Parts: sequence; C-alpha cells; structure tokens
Amino acid sequence: MSVLTSIQAVRGIGRCLPCILMLPIGLGACSGAGSNPAADVAALEARLTAAEDVAIDYIRLPPCAASNGPPCSDSAVVARIRTADMRAYTLVKTAEQTVGNAAALSAAQAAVTAMTDITASLPHQGSQSCRSPLSSR
Repeated sequence: MSVLTSIQAVRGIGRCLPCILMLPIGLGACSGAGSNPAADVAALEARLTAAEDVAIDYIRLPPCAASNGPPCSDSAVVARIRTADMRAYTLVKTAEQTVGNAAALSAAQAAVTAMTDITASLPHQGSQSCRSPLSSR
C-alpha cells in the first residue's frame, strides 16, 4: 500500500491532501539552500512542477457559474495562476541558464513562492479550499 493510499484512507483528509503533499516540498526548500546552486535550481523546478500539477487540477474544474457550486474554477484565479506560472517558469529557466547568479536565483525563488502560495489556497476535487483563493491576494 502506498503512502498516498494510506493518507487517503484517513476519513476527511481529502480536502487538505494537496496541502499535505506540498509540505515536504516546502520543508525541503529550507535544507541546505545556497550550498549548491545547481541543486537549488533543480529544487525550484520540482516545487514549480508540483504547484503546476495542483494548478492544472484547479483549471480543469468547471468554470464557476450560478448553475454550479464548488468546487469550480474562478476565471480571475485562473488568470492569476497563468501569470504567476509564466513568471516563475521564465525566472527558473533564467536561473538555470545562469547558475551561480544569486540575483537570478532569488528572483526565481520569489516567483516560485508566489505560485505555490496561490496553489496552496485552491480548492481540490470533491472538497472546499483550505482557505479562500481570493483571500490570499
């Protein structure tokens, strides 16, 4: 039995499962940061990919309308996701091309953090959000 299956077996945990899955990624960003610039960029790429996976699930929800209830995707939140993702992707690629450039790495870290802040607040399949996506910005 996988860890994910074990976690999903816990009653009522489904609504915060993406938040739980993001925790190790967030904690991993704190360990050894700055000691290996190439590894720092790789860690940013992993964090961004995880955030993009959550964002894709949200974007695939039906659009919010009077005829349907939560979970649904709000067009303003989808626009914020797309903007944050494009910025983070571009800055991570810049940091990758200029490994060792502290300013590029710092900009990429800030952009990835902004993206993960947005995705951490998104509602998930079959549940309500951990907090309102509109309350974070």
